Amino acid sequence: MLISILVAGDLVPHERTVPLFEAHKTVYLFGDVLSLIQESDFSVVNFEAPIVLDKPTPIKKTGPNLYASLATIEVVKDAGFDLLTLANNHFRDQGQAGVCNTLSSADSIGLNYVGGGKNLKEARKVFYQHIKDKIFAFINVCEQEFSIAEDGYGGSNPYDLINIHHDIVEAKKKADYVIMIIHGGIEHYQLPSPRMKREYRYFVELGADVVINHHQHCYSGYEIYRDKPIFYGLGNFCFDLKVLRNNGMWDKGWLVKLMFEDNKIGFTLFPILQCADFPNVQLLERDAFSSTLDKLNKIISDDNLLEEEYDKWATKKAKRMISRLNPFGNKYFDKLYKRGWLGNLHGTKRLYFTKCLLYCESHLDIIKRILKLKIKS
Repeated sequence: MLISILVAGDLVPHERTVPLFEAHKTVYLFGDVLSLIQESDFSVVNFEAPIVLDKPTPIKKTGPNLYASLATIEVVKDAGFDLLTLANNHFRDQGQAGVCNTLSSADSIGLNYVGGGKNLKEARKVFYQHIKDKIFAFINVCEQEFSIAEDGYGGSNPYDLINIHHDIVEAKKKADYVIMIIHGGIEHYQLPSPRMKREYRYFVELGADVVINHHQHCYSGYEIYRDKPIFYGLGNFCFDLKVLRNNGMWDKGWLVKLMFEDNKIGFTLFPILQCADFPNVQLLERDAFSSTLDKLNKIISDDNLLEEEYDKWATKKAKRMISRLNPFGNKYFDKLYKRGWLGNLHGTKRLYFTKCLLYCESHLDIIKRILKLKIKS
């Protein structure tokens, strides 16, 4: 018996799409994508903006504090999505209020979610769904920036290798298929880091049947490892941003339709154009990204090529990263700072930025690679 599951990337009501969500313009927003969503047996989208019911309560962090209204999640439900992934780097942008509002809003309209909770225990829960004659387990995690849940407060399920190991093994005992959805990677970089490839393959070795990644705001390629698909980046699904509109990456993405039948897993990738000239999502011709996809897949399949491309990216970002990490420059500034003559060179903004660099797995990847290239030892 054939079972189909559709997975979409990042959805955020922003700029031109905000009034459309508020007016419940579901058909205009998603157009011909609606048939794909609704004809699938189950559909999933990354909901990357916590719900605000009264007024915003932004946390202190680097980067934007996103939020959405109740109307947004109602439109998502109306479109036909069945499951929200909440493990992303913006889920806690509006603090505990945003977390709780999102969960209660989803509950009130009967929309399932995974990867987020009022505390770490809840955020870590695996979501199980019985579809036709099979049981599917969904595990959702994100790399660690400012959205991570702790024992005492809510947020996203963190990318923790030990927890992931246990959760996949346990889920495999209870479900016919385990689908791993990860929010991470390097923004605006169309390839996985070597670490991502190694660890995502490890998740397959543990028992994951599908691994899907989003976060980078650009689509990537995929590989088949031990007969299991690994997708390294879906790109944006619906996220309008004027400064990056029509830049060739931000406005393009994938929808992946997974097909399960007779213990075999197939898939189809549907290229989309989102929030470009018009503030909506449009299906493109099936071969729209074929030449770029072939190039990405070729690099992904070759460890040496993947390392070379990663080195190029690290070299490109080296000056910017190092300048933000080093406020002193030499031993003389260091001495003056220690004596208290320069005041606090590590301002609050810099400390938050430093925390983001050191806690987030992909940011730390880049720092390590930059240091390796610079020191060469």
